[in-house]
Amino acid sequence: MMKEETRTGIGLKDVSIRLVSESPLLPVGGFVYCEYGIPVRYLKIDENEVKLEISVEKLKNLSRVCENIEQVVDKVVEELRYALPEGVFTIAKVYANGIKLRELSYLEEYTSVGKGIIIDEDRELDQEMPAYVKENRETILGTIREVILLELMYSS
Repeated sequence: MMKEETRTGIGLKDVSIRLVSESPLLPVGGFVYCEYGIPVRYLKIDENEVKLEISVEKLKNLSRVCENIEQVVDKVVEELRYALPEGVFTIAKVYANGIKLRELSYLEEYTSVGKGIIIDEDRELDQEMPAYVKENRETILGTIREVILLELMYSS
């Protein structure tokens, strides 16, 4: 849940997730179908780091032509869900306009690849994802959804 002291405000241009792992990562999209297109970019920073960037400005433009922008934002969140790596130890760092979201800082831990939110562990893909990892993923995606919707509602 967003709090009043959030550092995001009107004028938000992008929200991004930096994924860092001990293993090589590939930027892979979930290819979620959306009538208007999904404004998510996949950037490979280096072998073990990928950036997923959501253009809030493009979503603002879409909100002018879409009847239900909330559905489009849900598609963006679904795309992010599919793009998160599984089966390898990975941390996430979430930014809005290049500034780390402090609403998620309570989830951050110091790890071998830096400080961030653990979104998966080394495991076989047929093994169940640990409960805290699932919760971390859902918290990240829910917060991103809320930040974007608040921006779209109050900036128009």
